Amino acid sequence: MTAIISIEPANPRDIPPDELSGFVEELQAALPDYRVEGLSGQAMPRELRGVTWWQIVNVYLPETAGAWVVGKVLEAGYHWAKERFKRKLPLGKDRRPKYVRVIGPDGAEVGTMVLKSVRHKPVTLEEANKPQPVPRRRRKKSSAAKKKKKKRKRRKPGKGGKR
Repeated sequence: MTAIISIEPANPRDIPPDELSGFVEELQAALPDYRVEGLSGQAMPRELRGVTWWQIVNVYLPETAGAWVVGKVLEAGYHWAKERFKRKLPLGKDRRPKYVRVIGPDGAEVGTMVLKSVRHKPVTLEEANKPQPVPRRRRKKSSAAKKKKKKRKRRKPGKGGKR
């Protein structure tokens, strides 16, 4: 009997079943020894939103899955997320970050992958939630410093100026 890998959206109304099929097919091709099932969500009108801004997909692994299976799942999740960013929606481009969470047989989180946009590299959840450094702003020069700079203009040679 083959082991089953289940893929399920965290919010079933957020990702319709037909949009999850690409992830299921790619993962099935990468892992022929396992049976991959996509648990169907429900189609939801695009005007409505889910609970979170991120689109979260949970992948449940069987007991026989090793570390290389986790790597294959995260790689397939990255390709699926990248394709989701490229699609066109009636209200414009899809800008919601994608989050793939791999859960082991004991219910513990085994691996994560977050893709914030097509241009970003995939990162773990910890790296995605890490606070970003705030760039320092340049101080504006005071009006007195600007006036001094104007007075110090360099004189051109040959106009009676000193060298």
